[in-house]
Amino acid sequence: MVWFRNTRIFAIIGIFALHLGIAILVSNVTYFTLAMVCCFAAVLTITYFEVFSLVRLGNLRRVELGPGDHPSIPHIQSSCRKKYNSFGCFSRQPDLLQSNLTLKLQASAKMDQRTFQSRIPMTIRIDRLARSCTFCFFVATLVLTSFMFVQPSIAQDATNEPSESASNPTDDSTKNPNASKPSKGKSTRKSRSGSDKKDTESPTEEPMVEQTAGLEYFAPRKIDMSFGMRFSANANWCTKLHATVPFPLNWPEQTIKVTSSEIPGNVAWAFRDLPEGKKQSAQARQLVMDIASLNPNDELSLVVHVEVEKYFINPPADTSVFVIPKNLPAEMNWFMKKSPYIDIELSEIRRVAKEIAAQNHDNAWAHVESLFDWVRKNIEYRNGPILDIKTALKKKQGDCEEMTSIFVALCRASKIPARCVWIPDHCYPEFYLEDPEGEGHWFPCQVAGDRQFGQMHDYRPILQKGDRFIVPEKQGPVRYIESFFTCKKREAGQGLDPSVEEVLDIGPLKAEIAALQAQAAAQGIQGNPEFEGNNNEEPKSP
Repeated sequence: MVWFRNTRIFAIIGIFALHLGIAILVSNVTYFTLAMVCCFAAVLTITYFEVFSLVRLGNLRRVELGPGDHPSIPHIQSSCRKKYNSFGCFSRQPDLLQSNLTLKLQASAKMDQRTFQSRIPMTIRIDRLARSCTFCFFVATLVLTSFMFVQPSIAQDATNEPSESASNPTDDSTKNPNASKPSKGKSTRKSRSGSDKKDTESPTEEPMVEQTAGLEYFAPRKIDMSFGMRFSANANWCTKLHATVPFPLNWPEQTIKVTSSEIPGNVAWAFRDLPEGKKQSAQARQLVMDIASLNPNDELSLVVHVEVEKYFINPPADTSVFVIPKNLPAEMNWFMKKSPYIDIELSEIRRVAKEIAAQNHDNAWAHVESLFDWVRKNIEYRNGPILDIKTALKKKQGDCEEMTSIFVALCRASKIPARCVWIPDHCYPEFYLEDPEGEGHWFPCQVAGDRQFGQMHDYRPILQKGDRFIVPEKQGPVRYIESFFTCKKREAGQGLDPSVEEVLDIGPLKAEIAALQAQAAAQGIQGNPEFEGNNNEEPKSP
């Protein structure tokens, strides 16, 4: 391989190795493919021109020149010598080179003066073309490198995706790949193909309306909230501290913007979306934090402050157009299976679902509404410890979790995707239908509390959507992603164990909810289904 000693080829191979390293580091297959194609094309092109030029220069070198030679001949001969000297095999094996050139270029040595001079301009052009190809390759390399490093920052600025590093998250916002972000100021009209897909927006004075489904997003409200944890080592040496807390995602009715944080620089933190992987879109997010060590009596605050913009939702104007999906996308199977505390194979669930389906409803919306009304009519609201739906159906009672779980199970048994939605101190379900164009849409409803079907008027932040998650810190699937903390401790004296306090500050909403609860108590209402709180021994909802 004679051409391996050429400086340009070395440069190309070096740049290719650099691109390969970057591609492996960022796991970008597209980038690697472009870099590989560009590098190989440059290698083949330059090799062809270099070898072709070398052969021509070799031909010229073997010709004895006369007094009427072309003025460029000395320069060509000098260039030829330099090219010969740049190849190791030429200097190490001159006899072999000489024999090869003798065999291949015997006719060229006897060429006449006219033929010789006609070949000089072509040789010069070939050499210049090789240099031009080398220059173009390096320009392409710079463009590819710039594209690689600039594109992620542009996408991050456009979508407000937080950086998953130990840097300060100020001025970033969280993003769900399936969520929309309403613009600020005036109301907007959303245009999208699915309820969880990214929106395109244009200013208008009307409330936000999803054009295909007719969902109306209105009355936006911005509220400052905080999420995180606070630790106190007390009288302990603590090492390998690991903590996770639920963190809100962007959804069509909710936008999250990180404003500041109280995370020290020595804390490694990142956002982790669940479910993990590309087959299923994110339904929940965790703030994951790791601390190497904490000295006795040290305190540590790991809190992220955000601005939550939440919209109310009204149902579509025409609900008769929706149908139960027949051919579900693969990711929708996630919302058709059993979940913790939600067993869709129960005989009672199948019996009720079959009876309601036999009522011959006018449309799919009416069918789902019958399932909704059955739960509200047959299950009495009563706050208490968490129950599976089998026990709740037997007792005919439960709180928002049991009533939501029963509705979700009835929908899934009726071939209708459904999921639980979790907000502080409450949960409610969403069901999935398709419009005449075959696009799917999620619709909220509230089984426990004020009757809201196809609508949701609540400013509390959505913490997650879904009821079956695989969490690395837990064994088996879980219905709700709770906060988690673990560490290794060594007592430094008499005292308390390390203490952990979860931070879930919903701002002024907390006082407003307390006022509503006091008003309900004054009216003699025992327990408000919409503001249950969490006073059970086993955690139910956030």
